[in-house]
Amino acid sequence: MVTALELAYGLSFASLGLGIALTLKGQIRERSRAGSRLEAQEEGRGWRWFVLALLLAAAALRFLAEGAWMPLPVDLALLLAAGVLVWLRPGFHDAVTCERGVRSGWDVVPFGEFEEWRLVGDHLRFRWGGEWRAAPLELSRHGSIRPALESAAPGRESRFV
Repeated sequence: MVTALELAYGLSFASLGLGIALTLKGQIRERSRAGSRLEAQEEGRGWRWFVLALLLAAAALRFLAEGAWMPLPVDLALLLAAGVLVWLRPGFHDAVTCERGVRSGWDVVPFGEFEEWRLVGDHLRFRWGGEWRAAPLELSRHGSIRPALESAAPGRESRFV
């Protein structure tokens, strides 16, 4: 008979495993749809460290409350899986410019799906889904990325600055 604790561990491992698999699938999708990363602005990294610290603190409190100084191997595996998931997952405010597209939050958008685009300052600005977004792109890279934009989204460069 399966105990409640064993069921909880099993469900935890299954959900973390699914989360990690979906996150890795998203990274593969990003690379296949948008190419290799050129520049990234991942603002949520500070929060990721905070969440990882909370996970470690919760694990430490659990072990201290039970009077056990050595964590169970299952608990360590769960903590490691949760840490991997927190670290790998994209943030909602991340912006990544790639060779053939961008990732904005969880969305991966090839240049060809842009409704409009423009290169302004240190950013590639683009309209997708009726909303203007921005991804980092140094001014020195504008000349090398412009041909890809013009080829994938011809006539969609916005002159509005």
